[in-house]
This record gives sequence, structure tokens and C-alpha cells, in this order.
Amino acid sequence: MVGVGYRLVLVLTTVPVSNSDEATFGLAALHIAQGREQPIFLYGQRYMGTLESYLAAPLLAVTGPSWPMLRLPVLALYALFLWLIHRLTRGICSPWFATVVVGLLALGSERVVRDQVTAVGGRPEVKVAVLAMLLVVVALARGTVRHRTLAVGGFGLLAGVALWSDWLIVPYLAVAGLALVWTLRRELFGWAGLLLVIGFAVGLAPMVRDNLVAPPGQDSLSVLRGVSGENGPVPPWSQRLGGGLLEGVPLAAGLCPVDGCARWQAWFGLLYPLLLLVAAGSPGWRTGGRAGATTGSARSCTSRCSPARR
Repeated sequence: MVGVGYRLVLVLTTVPVSNSDEATFGLAALHIAQGREQPIFLYGQRYMGTLESYLAAPLLAVTGPSWPMLRLPVLALYALFLWLIHRLTRGICSPWFATVVVGLLALGSERVVRDQVTAVGGRPEVKVAVLAMLLVVVALARGTVRHRTLAVGGFGLLAGVALWSDWLIVPYLAVAGLALVWTLRRELFGWAGLLLVIGFAVGLAPMVRDNLVAPPGQDSLSVLRGVSGENGPVPPWSQRLGGGLLEGVPLAAGLCPVDGCARWQAWFGLLYPLLLLVAAGSPGWRTGGRAGATTGSARSCTSRCSPARR
């Protein structure tokens, strides 16, 4: 509540100030509210969806142009993100750890909070979509879903909408998809797999439709290739990985100013992969320890307990 309330104050006071990208999202929302346009991608682009504009359009239709009304749906997505991450963490870990995670996510660096209160496109909605997809996978794995095939169809729909909204979510969609395949190794060959494909196609339909009618060289892939090389040769993967890891991670963590990181501030970028390995390995270590303790107890009981106690 404190985290959402703090961000609500920022939204109502228009902090941080806006930029041209957010103004374009607002313009698209006004056109949608007035019934003049139904844009699929942000004006001037062909790779970032306008879902945030559609969410803000009803509010702008009532109040007219307003920065707070444009940003309120983004704040609602952040609140939904917190609720979903609490549900997911509580489901696979423990209630106290879920509370700690939500407490940490109530904080945030300037870069992180900016993306949580401004209509920048792609970031708030895709996080919610991936969390909902992972919750579906957990529920399917535990058998707590009554209509399993419909849940799989919903998974596909969320994946398609997320991909239309922002292509940067592809690695997270891949991980969630692998988790679904592992959970439903056989069921996906039946109705569940068919509904998964149909849901994904429906969610991705706006992007597919726009690409089918786009002029030559204006499809999403061509535009993205042009963006990647518009300032000269495309940098090698090593340089891109170094920039994302040694500058992007410390910047997002708030360890350096918004205008860039000094060399000595890149230490957290090197530590981050190690923390990910520890996080990925800890469930296995914990399970192994419990299995060992259970085996030891069984052996002890086998050698010392009476038949009735066994």
C-alpha cells in the first residue's frame, strides 16, 4: 500500500516529467477515445504495441487530455504486478518470503520507478502477463485448475498479447513456455495444445494483421533491423552483453546516476549472474537436503523401530 500510494502521488503530480514517447501514447489514446483511429503500434514505429493507450482511452474520453489519467492504468498494472508476484512467491516459497519480496518491490531506483508510473510502452503489461502465465503453470502442475484446457488457452492468449506489446519479453515467454511444456508433456498433443495455439494467435492477431498490410520494408522485423543498425554497424554480441550487464543492471539497481555508470560501479553487474546461479540452485539443494534427511530417517526406523511403528 505504501509503494502504490507513493507512486500515486508521483502520478498526480506528474513526476517525472513526460517525454515525446509518452506524448505519442497519449495522442494514440485520444484518437482511440474519439473513435478516429485504432492504432496497433505506436505512431512512427511498427514493433511496440499500444495496449497502454487502449487502457487509458476510456479515462481520457471522460476527462480529456491529462497526464495523470494517462498514467493511472500504468499504476494499476503495477499494483496488479505486486499482487501477482505475492501469489506466485507465496505459492512456491512461503508467506513471509512473499511479504519480503513485495516489500522490496515497493522500493525502486529512479529508472525502475520511472517505468512504473509513465506510459512508456511494453514494460508494465508484459510483467503482469508473464506472472499470470507462471501462476497458470503452477496451478496446472498442482492440479488445482478445474478447466485445464481453458487455462492453457489463456496462457497462449497472454503470451500473444505480451509479444504484440513488446518484443523484449521474448526470453521470459520462452522460459514460461518451457515450464508449460514440462508440466503438460502429453496433454499438449490434444485439445490443450490446440487451444494454446489458438489463444496465442488471437493475442498476436493485431501484430500479424498489421504486418500483412505493411508496405515493403515496413514490417516489424525490417523496422527492428533498421533500428539496430541506424547508427552504424550493429555492435557484436559481446559488446551488447557487456553493456546490458555492466551498465544496465547497476543502473536499474540504482547504483549509479541516470546518465551512466562509472567503471567502478559495474561490480554489481558481475555479481548479478552469480546471484542468479545461487537462486536457481537453492531449490535443488534444499530438496536434496530434505531427501537425504528423509532417507536417513527411514533407514534409522528400519533398523530400530518395531514392525508396528514401521
